[in-house]
Amino acid sequence: MLKLRHSLGALLMAASMQSASLAQNQGAAPPGGETRAASPRSLLDLDFKGGTAVDFLDAVRQAVGDRVNIVAMPHVEEIALPPMTLRRVDVVAAVMLLDGEHLESSNRIVMLRVQPVSGPSLVGDAAPLIKVDADVKVSGRYAAGPQRSNIWSVADLIAGGTSPDHIIKAVSTALELLGSEAQKAQVRFHTETALLLARAEIEQIEIIENVIDQLRRSSAQRREQSVEPIKHEMLALQKRMEEAAKDRQAIEMEAVERLRLAETAKVRAEAMERRTAELEATVARLRDELMERESVIRALEEQAARLREQAKSKPDGE
Repeated sequence: MLKLRHSLGALLMAASMQSASLAQNQGAAPPGGETRAASPRSLLDLDFKGGTAVDFLDAVRQAVGDRVNIVAMPHVEEIALPPMTLRRVDVVAAVMLLDGEHLESSNRIVMLRVQPVSGPSLVGDAAPLIKVDADVKVSGRYAAGPQRSNIWSVADLIAGGTSPDHIIKAVSTALELLGSEAQKAQVRFHTETALLLARAEIEQIEIIENVIDQLRRSSAQRREQSVEPIKHEMLALQKRMEEAAKDRQAIEMEAVERLRLAETAKVRAEAMERRTAELEATVARLRDELMERESVIRALEEQAARLREQAKSKPDGE
């Protein structure tokens, strides 16, 4: 209780400084020289005789009337507060004194949480709305809270080779680690749509999301490991294709060179054929001329022979 009073004393001092600063700001004239009207979130004076946190909130309501809305959730009344005196304190700052106050017992902890939901700075002249909640922790975990429904698509996991039974088993195993204090989560798998449906507490929903996320990571790793040999094989195939392309290019270049040499040889052969034909024609012409000359020579020889014969047959005196 002494520790609680010291904590409240420090918070009261901080709240008083904040309220004094707020009062000065409210009383100061704006740059235009006009004086602003007091905000519905005004200052309060309070003499609290001690009691529960709900008694304190009731006293705050009475001090400010309808200028503030305070909602107290279950278990807030279990927190006891010492007497205190507040002077010119902002109403939100006064209620914020409850934030973090707690009650400890052998098997449970009740801790208050204060959450200003709205105020004049957000919604004009509307009165502030403050929610005071209580977190109850039993045997090492917070007491069972309300359940909500959630739906996850696990079609990618199914396509990656993870079976629905494996998904359900992983989720169930993770939920079992919470112990028997949590409400039993309802988990179903819809085969036709590959949807995982669950109705559970918020903490259980978070666990299910973590399990699905981890399964996705594991599935991605398996896919990466399964395609790694294919990648190596594709790289090796690509290298072989590049080498084959180089060999093909070399063969094509050699074929082009050989074709060029063949064309050159063909041109030379055709030229030689033409030269040979010309030479053969010349030889034939010369052969014909030779035969003609030989024929003329034989005719002249025959004529000369006849003349010799004639000359021998004539008398000397003739």
